[in-house]
Amino acid sequence: LLIDDHIIQIQEKADLHSVLSSTCKTIDFSGIKSPIIGTNDRYLLFHQNLYLCLIDYNFKIIKKLPWHFERIQDICWSSTLDRFILTTETCGICFVHENTISLDNANCLNNEKFHSCTCSNTSLYLTVDDYASAIIEYRLLPSIEIIKQWKSPDTCTNDEYIDCIRYNNDRLGLVIQKFSENILKFELRSVKTLDRLWSVQVNIDLKPYQCGYCLFNDHDWLFINMSSSCILHITKDGKIKEKYDYNPKPYNATLFGDNKLAILTESGVNFHKL
Repeated sequence: LLIDDHIIQIQEKADLHSVLSSTCKTIDFSGIKSPIIGTNDRYLLFHQNLYLCLIDYNFKIIKKLPWHFERIQDICWSSTLDRFILTTETCGICFVHENTISLDNANCLNNEKFHSCTCSNTSLYLTVDDYASAIIEYRLLPSIEIIKQWKSPDTCTNDEYIDCIRYNNDRLGLVIQKFSENILKFELRSVKTLDRLWSVQVNIDLKPYQCGYCLFNDHDWLFINMSSSCILHITKDGKIKEKYDYNPKPYNATLFGDNKLAILTESGVNFHKL
């Protein structure tokens, strides 16, 4: 059996600089009201002016939903519920249905004020918007019910704040801030026990709600620092691999489909090929 070496292609994952050095599409618009972006396998969801907007794979805004509430804290997608889940400043938890884009208020979940959210196939994880942030796990089916709650010091110390939580492959990625000392930590935890698998610490002057966190190639992570307009690449074993100064100012980022990275900026959305 003869194999032509010229037709053998091994696809290597591009590094952060290679990915971000060029854009495959830019959608320019103003009026970004919440520095957060969500995605499923079909659409992007973001908050522009007085609307929630859905963008499809053809980079078209296909639907707009009037949004009369305040800033959105975080967005995640639940494939189990087939809807986006939003944490908000004033109306608790809201569900956005993709087909009708109708809103359901879900304040009955808890009286807590939530900040960040993420989903597995079976559970919803919410962080409480306060120092010594708690993490609450809810079962998704057959009805949404609380099944577990972790508190300080298991989540973080009394003077720390969980700014972001992300689920991936039975792990929880956390961004934890200690504002009094300008310290920020990236941690990977077990989803079942919340045991710390690794932690990396950086000294950074960061205000509350000024960062984003998302998955990258091969279970790596991207940290978006809005204050300094930079993006950090963190490896799956907890090493800071690369820093990239991004222009225009980045607000947040998310993987979009199998081969694109979408970055929400102060002037729109940039799409990069992976």
